[in-house]
Amino acid sequence: PSIPSPSHLLHSIVAMAWLLAKAQDTLKKAQDQLQEVDFSKLQEVDFVQKAREAAKDVADAASRVSDTVQAEYRRTFEDLDCQIFHVRPDLLAMEYPSLETAERLAKRLNNDHPQRMLIFNLSEKPYETSKFHGEIGRA
Repeated sequence: PSIPSPSHLLHSIVAMAWLLAKAQDTLKKAQDQLQEVDFSKLQEVDFVQKAREAAKDVADAASRVSDTVQAEYRRTFEDLDCQIFHVRPDLLAMEYPSLETAERLAKRLNNDHPQRMLIFNLSEKPYETSKFHGEIGRA
């Protein structure tokens, strides 16, 4: 597999650091909200309800951060070296599928466009086409 460029890695690291900072901010806000509550005036039922709501808010925020980090990881380390360009909504162009990228290109195309693709090899070089679930033509 090809190695991501240093600038792309730096971008990913900065994005992940930003996401972690947002998660810390969310946790800090939840802690602050808990400190503002006058527990002596709350009935036990109110306290339990507030605690559940705060826990749910933190869990939701953590889930959003996790989803975003996973998406950034996929974009950086899985999608980076298999370029697919959207020319029009019904027309895509992809890089030549080398031995290193053919499987990842096929996986992305097969997942995103199952049974709805017609691939034309516009290069002079043949390549392994068995992993692609669409028709293959030569131009």
